Amino acid sequence: MFGDTGPSIERSVEKLPMADIDSYVKKSEQIGESEQCIKMLSEELKSSKRRLKRAKQQIEAYRTLAHLSSLKLSADAAMEYMVKSAGRLVHAERCSLFTVETMLPTAKSVSELPQQTGKSLELIPETENKENNVTEDKYLLCHISDNHFEGVMVEWGKGVVGSAAQMNRTINIPDAYKDPRFCQDYDKKSGYKTKALLTVPIVSSKKVVGVIQAINRKGEEMAFSEDDVVILETIANNAGAIIREKRVVQNLKIEQKRGKFLMELMNISNEAREYSLSLHKAVDRVRTVIKDMLDAVGVNIYLVDNNTSEPVQLSDERPSCDGRKVTIPSIVAKSGKLYKDAQAKESSDASIREDAKRRDITSVLCMPVSEEHKPLAVVEVVNKVKVDSYKSMSFVLSPERRRSVMHRRSSSVELDIGHKYVPFKQEDEFTLELICTQIRSMLLLYADAGSLGMYLSHNQITRSLLEMHKVSSTTRSLHHQMSSMNLDVDLMSNTIKRGKKINLDSPDFDVFAHSDEQLVAFAIEIFRRCGVTDQQVDTCKNFVVAVRTRYLKNPFHNWKHGFCVFHHSYLILSEVSKKKGWSRNSILYLLVSALSHDVGHPGNTNDFEINSQSERAVRYNHQSVLENHHCSLCFQIMRDPSCNLFKDLEGEKFLRMKNTIINLILATDMKHHFKMQSKMRSMSNEKKAEEVKGGSSGRQQVEMEILIHSADLANQGLVWSISSVWADRVCDEFQAQAESETKLGLPVAPFMRGLEKPTGRAKLQMSFIDAILVPWWDLVRTVMSSKLVEKICENLGKNRKRYSEVKDDKTALSKLKF
Repeated sequence: MFGDTGPSIERSVEKLPMADIDSYVKKSEQIGESEQCIKMLSEELKSSKRRLKRAKQQIEAYRTLAHLSSLKLSADAAMEYMVKSAGRLVHAERCSLFTVETMLPTAKSVSELPQQTGKSLELIPETENKENNVTEDKYLLCHISDNHFEGVMVEWGKGVVGSAAQMNRTINIPDAYKDPRFCQDYDKKSGYKTKALLTVPIVSSKKVVGVIQAINRKGEEMAFSEDDVVILETIANNAGAIIREKRVVQNLKIEQKRGKFLMELMNISNEAREYSLSLHKAVDRVRTVIKDMLDAVGVNIYLVDNNTSEPVQLSDERPSCDGRKVTIPSIVAKSGKLYKDAQAKESSDASIREDAKRRDITSVLCMPVSEEHKPLAVVEVVNKVKVDSYKSMSFVLSPERRRSVMHRRSSSVELDIGHKYVPFKQEDEFTLELICTQIRSMLLLYADAGSLGMYLSHNQITRSLLEMHKVSSTTRSLHHQMSSMNLDVDLMSNTIKRGKKINLDSPDFDVFAHSDEQLVAFAIEIFRRCGVTDQQVDTCKNFVVAVRTRYLKNPFHNWKHGFCVFHHSYLILSEVSKKKGWSRNSILYLLVSALSHDVGHPGNTNDFEINSQSERAVRYNHQSVLENHHCSLCFQIMRDPSCNLFKDLEGEKFLRMKNTIINLILATDMKHHFKMQSKMRSMSNEKKAEEVKGGSSGRQQVEMEILIHSADLANQGLVWSISSVWADRVCDEFQAQAESETKLGLPVAPFMRGLEKPTGRAKLQMSFIDAILVPWWDLVRTVMSSKLVEKICENLGKNRKRYSEVKDDKTALSKLKF
């Protein structure tokens, strides 16, 4: 029966009409098309689900970022929150954030996690510069990590993290052991198994400012998917601006805090000067100030025995208990170099490792207090606590979680959020440097008291102070003997050994070819040429060093800019003052004002201070906010007699000096520019000259104000190799301020927009030259002509032409060749 089925079907089909066969074929084809359509729809549905899932994840990422922006977190806490959120969203076992930093490299200065092993900072020379063939290098600092490696550094371009930063490209590695950039040393040391790595650069203003890295995806698939890449890139794309904004606000708070504690240090110095405070009480108060400023657990201050070069303990919060010497301060005392370590207990130096374990030191910052490059004392700050981050994060956590964290912190147990101790930062070094300047003055004061046997009981400490007094006296004597030389011998020994000839009278003097320390020596020499006596050389040096240390490390408004304005003032003065018969004191008033005119500048404009309602803006009633701030810092420095060139002035002469310096610094406010320009027009007409501010004394004050304002506007009239660098630097500051204002919801000045490209920067400089500089310098030429003024007028035209030829949007102005 079954055998006949086939032929019977064939016969049945043969009997069917042709039209029915075609109908069956069409239906069969339609069914096949339907199946294909269903298959396509199924794939499209799966793709839509994936897109929907990715969109939800992106929304979650944006929601996290929006929530982060709304929180009043510090920069550290904001980054910590971001890293934990990123790790949660991509289901990573571990997640870390690295920030791009710059440093002067040393043999043992870089390490990497998890791509390279090594130690953090060790024995960093205080003064390394281009003159010693050392240039600043980039590195990545592990800022936030949940795997115990905060403070570890990654060399730029090395390993997975360094490569991602250098290439500005996402790196997704499914199997780390098959990638040649990955180093297995960390896994071998810790026992952890790294399988997958997802590393994404963080960009702000087209510059890589950090890297975020996720390690090992949880779940069945250990490798990170494309969805994970999108999520982490979404977070990274927005992280740069958030980090920058948080840091701006935090830096303002740090500066306010620094100012408050520096005032406390000055009060301690004043009490010590009046002999109303014993040495040990003064040291205890200084220790308290340092602890509060740097959020440290302990601060130790040692005097250096002049015979043995060993540290003599004045205070100790981490005692050795067994009488053995303290290694880290001993190294600093003998080398005269700063020592910084994030993990001292794991140092490659066995003696340091033993000392750190014995005294329970994890992170340490140890700095010498020197007189003429000879260590007189050592300040050791140990175990920085991440206080700000805990306080900021506490209200984000649930009450139960908050109590758990605080209980663990009080019990000195490793915390879930961050670690017990964190590395000291670059701003901590700067702050400690300021403090060491005050400590030096205070110790020299007690050295004088020590020679009379006052307040001292410990024989070894007495001997150290007496030796310090001897060194101090010898130094003053040496300065007196060397006053006839053109340059300060101690500060300029390296330059003299190389046989370089420095021409301080040249309009083409290149400030970028010299270190900050060399500029200090040049400033002292200029003061000496302009009337500082042999007896005032020490005071002059103290003043210049104090001013230099109070300039902040901004791209434009920094110590080099302060020196430039000072130097330009000197060049014009050298020709103008003799013609006009200005007195020695008037010349010194102007030079002091020029050197101090931007001291403590935060790197933003008066408008930013006013619009952000800063403490400075409120203090100075929105009137020339920054200029008043500079005046205040200048006179705070001169409150110390050892820094005051005018300490012998009294009564009316003192008031005249103070009013002159205040008016000169206030004259650098661009708000007064056009008013001063109008006065210059009047002065160029001899008939009206005596009418300006009534008489010759009034005219001299106006001329001095014009001179210092001109010196402040000179950088675009210098040769191209120098002026183009200043152009890039000022645009960097403007760009950073514009980003901060945008994030804070503050108005942004039109001239601060579009500065990402060199063409935009060139247009800004052309507008500045046309609208401000050319009209100003044409008038200056008629009032106080000099070689520098003529050179500036000539260079303005040349530089303006070069800016008009800028077409390349990839090369910085200072790198362009014409």
